Amino acid sequence: MNTTTQRAGSALRCAATCLAVLAGVLSVLILRSGRALAAEATITIEQQDNLDATYDAYCLFLADIDENDVATHVTWASDDAREAVLGFLSTTGYDDWLAQEHAGTAKRGLAQHAAEYLAAQIGTSSSSKMDATEQVAPDGSSFASRLARHIAASSLQPQKAAQGEPFCAAEGYWLFVTSPSAMGQDVDAGTAPIWVPLGGSASRIVEKTSVPSVDKQVWDESLDAWGTVADAHVGQAVIYRLVGTLPQSFASYDTYHYAFRDHLSEGLELAVPAGSTLADSLQVTIDDTPVAIDGTSLSASLEANTLFVEFSDLKSERWANYRIGPQSRICVTYRARLTDKAVVGSRGNPNDVVLIYTNDPVSRGEGKSEPRRNKLFTYALRLRKLAQDGRSSLSGAEFVVRRTGDRQDDQALFVQKDGTLGKEPHAFVTNGEGIIALSGLDAGTYAIAETKAPEGYAQLTHEIVVSIASELDDQELALANLKASVDAGDAQVEHIDAEAGLVTLAVTNRALPPGQTDARRLAQTGVGPVGSTLLLAGMGTLGISRLTRAHTSQSRRHRRRTA
Repeated sequence: MNTTTQRAGSALRCAATCLAVLAGVLSVLILRSGRALAAEATITIEQQDNLDATYDAYCLFLADIDENDVATHVTWASDDAREAVLGFLSTTGYDDWLAQEHAGTAKRGLAQHAAEYLAAQIGTSSSSKMDATEQVAPDGSSFASRLARHIAASSLQPQKAAQGEPFCAAEGYWLFVTSPSAMGQDVDAGTAPIWVPLGGSASRIVEKTSVPSVDKQVWDESLDAWGTVADAHVGQAVIYRLVGTLPQSFASYDTYHYAFRDHLSEGLELAVPAGSTLADSLQVTIDDTPVAIDGTSLSASLEANTLFVEFSDLKSERWANYRIGPQSRICVTYRARLTDKAVVGSRGNPNDVVLIYTNDPVSRGEGKSEPRRNKLFTYALRLRKLAQDGRSSLSGAEFVVRRTGDRQDDQALFVQKDGTLGKEPHAFVTNGEGIIALSGLDAGTYAIAETKAPEGYAQLTHEIVVSIASELDDQELALANLKASVDAGDAQVEHIDAEAGLVTLAVTNRALPPGQTDARRLAQTGVGPVGSTLLLAGMGTLGISRLTRAHTSQSRRHRRRTA
């Protein structure tokens, strides 16, 4: 073989070898490229509470996921994923688990082992329920939150997913968390981290989040029930109750701040009995079990007519024995009363509460609920004193007003000048226009007695009984209607203004004959114990006078006959 032929053969062999190596490299690349292209899956995150939320999607492991959600060929998605996950696992019990479950192996960095451990702690998404991550341990969701915080702080870069839109990416294990940029005013809560095998049978999952709720209730004595509206008189201590719930994703949090912020309008004030503290005047319960306000884990304060009741951390050891969970109900009960600044009529006296709470298990941000409101209504009564002609106003008439009702206490309580009720009667005197005005009254029945008539007029001999009835709309928080009736021939309901919450009565008096003495007028028109006494005394005096005059006349006639 000549030199030329040898050189040609050598070149051909070298070229063949290079082609073989190149073919091998290309086949690996093609296989990898083909696997990446073929091993893609799509999943859609459905809405539960958030509106237009976006998510950070972190790929931790690549894998082949079959229809039974069984993963094979598990590998690290990237070096950054490997570094981030192993860095987190070093803070957990991963090494102890590895020694027990995979004894004899020193391959701590195997993707298969790390994926198994995470799945054992967190759980997997249930495709049959189409729900988010199902925990295999009570603290599994909190474990996922700690993992998510660690991953989010690492150099691993996420992809973006949008709610309700298909997310298509490589098969494997993914972690979805709410994007911090999505936690605006229109988003109430971040989702608990969603650990999902992308691929297999699952095509959609429901974001694992929910928001706590709050309600504001007022005790309606007339109905003996809690509601959103009620009426009361000034000074009456009305019972209020704040009712808060917890989110379904409560287990996802490892700390949870929870606070009621309850604002009382200007016409309301918190009722704190003399000698008591604010803490003493509040009753706080968790699932109907009373809890003490200690000033640290549970505190209360009142600032600018706003009540704050705050749990610093419902996940702390203080509450471990209360078994707090998504079904728990937290209540705050207190009493408040209307003041002389209370608004009378349909505007009512509103009372608003909002709930402030930890709203994202990863960022530990805070959200605020929509305000819940109720209203307390109060009314006014105006009495116009008129002569019998119905035109002339009579000043100087005095009245006392007594609250009547089914309760024994009501029988002896009189309306005071400021609308409160007291044991001593208060004299209301008609002004130059013949009017007395009472404000801050509850719906109910009132007995009005005239204790002094205008000069020259007969005093009323009976009480005027007036009943005020309200119709309250508990949906619109409104005074729908106001009614009144009166039981007296010389009194009538003149006008009702529901907007102003005002009932106006017209009461007439009969004029006395000219020259009638006060004693004669009292004898004819006296009312009550004093009037009755004067009437009897007058009758007795008149009888004695007549008897004396008769006896004197008989004596005189007897003396004439004798003479």
